[in-house]
Amino acid sequence: MSKEQRNLPGGYLLDHLYIKPYSGLRPNEELKEVFLEFNIHESLFHPYGIYGDIIMNDAINFMKYVPIIGEEFLNIFFKSSNDDQFGKLRQLPISGIEKQAPISSNTQAYIINFISPLLFNNRINRVIRSYKNKKTNEIIDDIYGDFLAEGGISSIGPEPDAFIEKTENSIDCIIPNWYPLDAMCWIAERAINKKGNADYLIYETYKTGFNFRSIDSLLEQDSKGTLTYEPSGGSQNRIND
Repeated sequence: MSKEQRNLPGGYLLDHLYIKPYSGLRPNEELKEVFLEFNIHESLFHPYGIYGDIIMNDAINFMKYVPIIGEEFLNIFFKSSNDDQFGKLRQLPISGIEKQAPISSNTQAYIINFISPLLFNNRINRVIRSYKNKKTNEIIDDIYGDFLAEGGISSIGPEPDAFIEKTENSIDCIIPNWYPLDAMCWIAERAINKKGNADYLIYETYKTGFNFRSIDSLLEQDSKGTLTYEPSGGSQNRIND
């Protein structure tokens, strides 16, 4: 997305965008005036959290004053073109810099990568536990609460609430030193909903945070909008959001 709000699905208006050092010993560094593009990715069928990047066009040697050492946060406060108000201020861990390229004698371009706290905590924790005759949704809730929500840096700031849907079945299992999201995906494949279907998804969104929900319950929701797109052939198609 560009700096300006676009009247398009996926267009955003930024209010805050800055790097916050983890130690608090350095001042926050504003990025709002020196970036070209900001991208954030979330998917219903991508169980490994929110991730994204910022494309920088740097003519002031920004990285000289803010070296990225893996302990910084990206603080972001924005809304989409379809929202009436801004959401919560989020702190997203910065995971690195890539594709640095000189543009001119005094300008360079590079990409700053970031991930969600949920994904960061998933990378640093492992689950070694056994469950006997335990509801599948209770296992998901147990792993999320102990290893993702409170298992690391996600507890430092406001995070969206988790939504964990109830299931109908119980299982016995041993989780042998797996990453939390890998363990949860394994459980999700064995979870049964009230209609007797095994159709649960694990995903994260910017607004609602962590979700464990069945496709059946998602289909029962009311439509929130209509997205119209036009292929190169010229015919229009409509999709309910």
